[in-house]
Amino acid sequence: MNETPDTLENTAAKEPRSAEFQPEYLDPSSPAFDPSAGLERWAQQMDVYTGPDAMLDFNQVDYVHINLSDANPSGLAQLLAGRKTRLSTLIRDKSLLGHEMRAARTLRTKIYELSTGHGLDAGYFVAGTASWLSHAMRDDAKASEKRFIAPILMAPLNLTPHPTSDDFELQLAGSARLNPAMVRQIKQEYEIDLGTMDVAQLANSMSRLDPEPVIERMRASAGRIPGMTIESKYFISTFADLKESMGELPHTAHTPLVRDLAALKVPGAQPREMNAHNLLQPLNQRDPAQETLLFDADPVAQNIIDTAASGFSMTVTAAPGTEPLRTAVNIASTLMGRGKSVLVVGEKRSTLASFSELLGRTGLNDLRYDLLAEHTAEDQRTEFIRAIVRNENTAEPNSTNLNRELIETRTALTDHTHALTARDPLWHISISEALQRVAELASEESAPQTQVRFSRQLLDTLQDREAITADIVRFAELNGFTRATRTSPWHRARLLNEDEAADAYALVITLRSSLLSLREAMNAMNASLHLRRARTIADWDAQLAILIRIRETLKRFRAEVYDRPVTDLIAATASGSWRRENRIDMSSMQRSRLRRAAKEYILPGVHIGDLHEHLKVVQTERAEWIRLLDSPSTPKIPENLDALANALHSLGSELSGLEIILPDTAEGVDFVHTDLDQLEARLDALLNDREVLMSLPERDVLLGRLTNAGLSDFLDELGEREANASEVTSELELAWWQSALEELLEQHAEKILDGDELRDIEARFRRADYAHMSSAQARLLAHTARLWTERIEEFHEQASYLKSQLRGREFDLESLLVNAPVMARTLLPLWTASPFSLARRVPMSMRFDAVILLDAESTPLAANLPAITRADQVIAVGDPHAGFPAPFIVSAPTSGAPASDSHRLESTFGALSRLLPNRTLSLVHRPFGRVLFDYLNREFYGSHLREIPVSPASRKPVSTLSIEYIDTRGKVSDNANLESPSVEVDRVTHLVLEHAYRRPERSLAVVTASPKHAQRIAGAVRQALNTYPQLAEFFKPGTESFRVVDVNRAGSLERDTVIFSLGVGRARLGQSSHNLGLLSGPHGREGFVVGLTRARRATHIVSCVSPTDMNAQKLYEGALDLYRLMLAYEENQQQIAAQTPREDVLASNAWLETEDEPTDPVTQDWLLNDAVARLRERGVRVRPGEDEIAFIALAPQQLIHTESEQESAQRMPLMVGSDVLFDYTTESVREHTRLVPERLSRTGWNYVTLNTLEVFADPEAVVARILRYLGIYAD
Repeated sequence: MNETPDTLENTAAKEPRSAEFQPEYLDPSSPAFDPSAGLERWAQQMDVYTGPDAMLDFNQVDYVHINLSDANPSGLAQLLAGRKTRLSTLIRDKSLLGHEMRAARTLRTKIYELSTGHGLDAGYFVAGTASWLSHAMRDDAKASEKRFIAPILMAPLNLTPHPTSDDFELQLAGSARLNPAMVRQIKQEYEIDLGTMDVAQLANSMSRLDPEPVIERMRASAGRIPGMTIESKYFISTFADLKESMGELPHTAHTPLVRDLAALKVPGAQPREMNAHNLLQPLNQRDPAQETLLFDADPVAQNIIDTAASGFSMTVTAAPGTEPLRTAVNIASTLMGRGKSVLVVGEKRSTLASFSELLGRTGLNDLRYDLLAEHTAEDQRTEFIRAIVRNENTAEPNSTNLNRELIETRTALTDHTHALTARDPLWHISISEALQRVAELASEESAPQTQVRFSRQLLDTLQDREAITADIVRFAELNGFTRATRTSPWHRARLLNEDEAADAYALVITLRSSLLSLREAMNAMNASLHLRRARTIADWDAQLAILIRIRETLKRFRAEVYDRPVTDLIAATASGSWRRENRIDMSSMQRSRLRRAAKEYILPGVHIGDLHEHLKVVQTERAEWIRLLDSPSTPKIPENLDALANALHSLGSELSGLEIILPDTAEGVDFVHTDLDQLEARLDALLNDREVLMSLPERDVLLGRLTNAGLSDFLDELGEREANASEVTSELELAWWQSALEELLEQHAEKILDGDELRDIEARFRRADYAHMSSAQARLLAHTARLWTERIEEFHEQASYLKSQLRGREFDLESLLVNAPVMARTLLPLWTASPFSLARRVPMSMRFDAVILLDAESTPLAANLPAITRADQVIAVGDPHAGFPAPFIVSAPTSGAPASDSHRLESTFGALSRLLPNRTLSLVHRPFGRVLFDYLNREFYGSHLREIPVSPASRKPVSTLSIEYIDTRGKVSDNANLESPSVEVDRVTHLVLEHAYRRPERSLAVVTASPKHAQRIAGAVRQALNTYPQLAEFFKPGTESFRVVDVNRAGSLERDTVIFSLGVGRARLGQSSHNLGLLSGPHGREGFVVGLTRARRATHIVSCVSPTDMNAQKLYEGALDLYRLMLAYEENQQQIAAQTPREDVLASNAWLETEDEPTDPVTQDWLLNDAVARLRERGVRVRPGEDEIAFIALAPQQLIHTESEQESAQRMPLMVGSDVLFDYTTESVREHTRLVPERLSRTGWNYVTLNTLEVFADPEAVVARILRYLGIYAD
């Protein structure tokens, strides 16, 4: 998934406001600033919040009560004896019983409301009333009179419906006491202390409550109080002593936050805005032995917990379903693990009960002191003794091996991912990126194929390869890699520029012309002289050379000298020594004859000095001539011999120029000895390859640069494949990236895990981490025990005082908290309270390190001031979109509640949000319907919320939204009940009874948009049960009993199914009233959120009006939200109806419901896209994922093979992740490796993490594994 905590901060890091100079007395940070006036102004909110004080002004005419003054004596005696007593036993007169039953129902509702919504046990049996006149001074210094009517003796009482009949049971629930408000008022006004009256001895002397002695004692005291009258009357009603709930506010604020809160109420003062940061080490680097987290936390929640552990105050927005209490418990346990004391305050009893239940799951309720519970002094003593015994008996957990395993596996996984994702410091790429790039290149239509690998040095050089790439492309464009270029006669010619190339071409033209002309002349000469036709230029040279020599000889001899051998003539003309050396024996006569014959060959007039030597020359020339002859012939000298010789010389010079150009060519430059046909053909080839020639200089320059860059092997390979210009860039990229990949893999080889290793270490980590989390309780208890031992030594005097209290005759908690607060907080580091119980039971001097304020959106700041002023760190948890401080009255008025004045109240959350940074819990653990979730997320929570997707295979209930419009056409108009149409009341009643009959295992509630509608539905259901008594079992009181409440009283309610009944009727003309009850009020939007988010499974809206009956411009607040939700629902239903039913349509998240084309890539990951393509080829449906989910694979039913129950379990759809999708610098191994799979498993998914290298190296094996998860097996 993958959103970070910073994106969810509404005011993550607030900078101090820039302010002009202000006097010190208006600067909250100055010692001159007096916070008392501002705090007092906040405290005044309580008068608005709690309404009239019935403890001192209870008029039986004004307030609902059950009158027991004339109760049946035996029934009253049974009640006073502490036994359960039916109301019908107390009231025997049937004419009075109906009235008292109605009063009982009203009181029962009020008691429930005060208990669940405000943490108040308000049901009391009252004996006696005292009435007197108070002579108080008004603000204008004038005397004023006020009559007080106060209950005298009050005993807590339980009022519950009878389980089998339409009756109520009453039972005293504690000891009686004098009205504390009366005691304070009389002491303040008349300095008469009624608190010295021994109520316990007077009223409980017979093991039963006997109120009369106390009433008589009050009559005796009444004479000292002017105008006091005492009446002996018994009744039951609701009371709570709230006026002293604020306690004594501090004269000097202990913390900057309290001073800034005070500044909010001081005109001209400018409070500061505070920051909050997570200062802890990343979770992956922490010592497991120090972690005391009790419940798993998603990354956003973990960041909030860590920020709290860093000591910062903040507000936490908790949308429905984000499990804020788990986060609160985790914050508390983490702070306790750091040796801090924590106070948890919640106005709603149900919230504190849920907090306690969560804590109890971990076995740590022994660390908690519940200020809301009624404790006797002995109970309190026992609780502290039990805490000491717990500390003494707590042993250090033996978790060395577990911690080592956790660290080793965690390190292996982080090292693996780091090795894949860490970037090379020079190349700035990671293995993962290299794999992706190689896969991307391989996916191209004409994928590169190079096998060349570059060295590290060459990789460094080619990191910036733009210029090199351009050279290679240009080289290819110049046909540098074609076979024709490489086999061209010009290949490797030495030419530097186009001019030289042009000159070379011109030279070849000249050469070819010269060659052809000379060849023609030489052929003619050969024919006339009977010479063999020359094959090479060397042959021409030999022919012309011998002719030139013969021509010189013929200047001395006649041509006939060449007709016969002259060997004997040479011997005859030689010296005797020559003949002896050559062993020639010749007579003198013979010599003479031969000399004469030799002289006959000499031309007339020519004198030859050394005839012997000249004849030797003739002999040599004759031998050469004969070798050149095609047929016998006497040498003749052609007339054009010199011209031929000159032409040959010129040709040789031209060839020398060509030799300079072509020395490196494949055919070489031995032109003289080249066959003339071949030479002529070569020249023709040179002439015909002008295009290659003209590009050769540029190509050679490029080749030189590329070769010098070390790319010879790469160029040779491209040449072998005759790569074209469109291919070479990809080839170079593949060579670089593949080489870089192999280099990086070698560097990180020790830390990279193969697929089997990764799966094994993940499994080991999951086992170790699960065991680690399960042992958090033991670590926290051991830490508390160590801290206790240390503080006994450090705070010796407090320890001694604690010992004296525990051993003393009477245990006094208040004295203990004043004199030994550190010991009390160490033994019991977690304290829970309601705002109304804290100040009465904890002295102002008792401070806590941190306070967690629950229900902060619905509790006014004034109520939480006692908690805020007692703590150094404040964390307020709430949902400002789902609650507000609603004024309440403890006693139920007979004429209905007075008008609400809630606009004068600022919630704790709202006030603190003006000063503290905000964090938002984002992961919704309870699934909502698609339409409802999208609407709430978009319109209320800034689209920050995330759902856990629910698969079709899930057995977990998926919350669904349905809307039912009641057709009232043709029915009798019910104008008297436009606020609560009878037809709607009847329909909802029918739905309730149907639910009780068909689905009794699921809890149910009805939420309405108006109190009147709630009352009418509740009455109709009660009436219907007379007809269907067999359903009564479903409606018995219990943990999640059936309730009917309006939206303002539904905040603490949660049920499996909720029926939301609007309760608005159509007028005669079919137009709605446009006043949708509480939804149209000033807090209608909060009511909308509450009303539509109370269900775990299903929310069913019932309404007589539809969007077509309403005008959006006449709707406001939550009424407009409901209208828009109805429209969105109808649009969604139309879309569903238009779609072809599919077996694999997934509920919930939109990103699961998108259609996909078979060819569309589903990820940005090239490797995974390849696996996706292979899966689709096998018929698997694949859809894109989000965050940590790469993609989702679903197997159509026809592909699945289920041969056993075990295999059947593998038919769940599959969420596929990757080992590189998580950044372990910001996210924990726990989140990726254990929590994500666990969350998905709970909602019907299989989950698998793919090893990136395995996907790269063997994609078919990976695909086969995925298919097995889906239940698809190869044939």
